[in-house]
Amino acid sequence: MNMHKKYLACGCAALAMLVLAACANLQPQPQLQPQPSPQAALEQGSAAFAQHDYILAFNQWLIAAKKGVAQAQLNVGVMYAKGQGVPRDYASALSWYRKAAAQGIAAAQNNIGLMYDFGQGVTQSYSEAAKWYHKAAEQGNAHAQYNLGAMYANGEGVPQDGAEAVKWFGDAAAQGFAPAQNNLGRIYLSGSGTGSHVVAPDAAMAMKWFARAAAQGFAPAQNNLGLMLAARSPAAAIKWFRKAAAQGFSEAQNNLGVMIEKGQGAPPDYAEAVRCYRKAAEQGFAPAQNNLGLLFHHGLGVKQNYAEARKWYQKAAQQNNASAQNNLAILYAKGEGVAQDLVTAQMWLTLASLQLTGADREMAAKMRAHLAAHMTSAQLAQAQRRVWNWHPTLADTVPENNAARSAPENNGKP
Repeated sequence: MNMHKKYLACGCAALAMLVLAACANLQPQPQLQPQPSPQAALEQGSAAFAQHDYILAFNQWLIAAKKGVAQAQLNVGVMYAKGQGVPRDYASALSWYRKAAAQGIAAAQNNIGLMYDFGQGVTQSYSEAAKWYHKAAEQGNAHAQYNLGAMYANGEGVPQDGAEAVKWFGDAAAQGFAPAQNNLGRIYLSGSGTGSHVVAPDAAMAMKWFARAAAQGFAPAQNNLGLMLAARSPAAAIKWFRKAAAQGFSEAQNNLGVMIEKGQGAPPDYAEAVRCYRKAAEQGFAPAQNNLGLLFHHGLGVKQNYAEARKWYQKAAQQNNASAQNNLAILYAKGEGVAQDLVTAQMWLTLASLQLTGADREMAAKMRAHLAAHMTSAQLAQAQRRVWNWHPTLADTVPENNAARSAPENNGKP
């Protein structure tokens, strides 16, 4: 009897649980939001990217990428590479680039090349980079054509070949890619290559390509065009230097300062020259640092200040600028703006003499001999040891006027 009641109680309890469960099932449940279609996710990601909402853009593109949308795979790769909307992860970037590249996306192939070029997420390999650049370049990708041209120009991963560099830069330049137009101009300006791979200098072609890139607002080309025009048309050169300088291009800021200081293309104005030099000098451009030091040294456009001159000479000298090393030696030899120090003066003169040529080198040699006549053998030995132990310090910021690589592509478009 007791056992029967016990079973009955259990049965009632079970019935009560079933009733409660049934009631619970009648309660409204939260609705799961359906994922957008791959195409919709790609478009929504692009819209978010345009609004700089990188987290949303990444998440939307990831949905499409996982469904096999090649453009989304490329975009996710770039987001990983740049650390936009997600922590930077080169290995993941490369993985997504490979998926897009396997579907024939040229921009992804170019970006894989960049990762091998700079050793990001993979062991650095110029030859592997060239292989991927070539795949994309053959499809007409301007960035890859430019990058491949740079490799031929520098002899990295492929034999150095000026003609091949011109070919690939030319293909990119024909598409209006300003960096390629600028590099094409630089090759024609000075010539390139050896033997059967030579490209002869051609000033007219150099001017043509510099002008095309400059018209697009590309600062290095504007600066190069100014350099070509400086002798024949100083006023035109000043115009192009100003355009590039306004974009913060340090080499153009320095060149503008030189023109203004010498009164070429505009009346001489030492105060404006100081401003131009200072802008470039503060970016670490050694020639401008030396030029600014000279104006402080001689009190042109500013109050004469030997200590300030020494500061700017020192910055340029540390970057192995021979003129600055020579000028710094003069200050130490005379004790201007610094305590007289013949050992340090001799060290800087020796370093400068390694690079100076012609009359400048002869003058430095005479000054070294004059200083040596007033130094002990121990002092001379000390100066020589300091020369042997000296190492240059390169600036963090330098003008971008070389055959550098084009950055990863990601335009955020579906």
